[in-house]
Amino acid sequence: MERVYAMYRGDEFVDVGTIKELAKKYNRSPVTIKKRATPAAHRKDKDHSLLLYKLDDEDNV
Repeated sequence: MERVYAMYRGDEFVDVGTIKELAKKYNRSPVTIKKRATPAAHRKDKDHSLLLYKLDDEDNV
C-alpha cells in the first residue's frame, strides 16, 4: 500500500493522494513531488510553496 500525502500551500489545504497521483494530477515528476515532503523542503519554505505531509496509516495509530 502506497503512502498518502496531504498537499498544502502555506496554511491552505490543496489536495491529498499518493506521490504518483499528485505527480500526474499536477504534471510534475514523482521525484519533484516527493522532494516537497522532505524536512529540507519544509525548512526552506519561505515563499509558501507547495509542501507535502505524510498522513498516518489508520492501522498504525
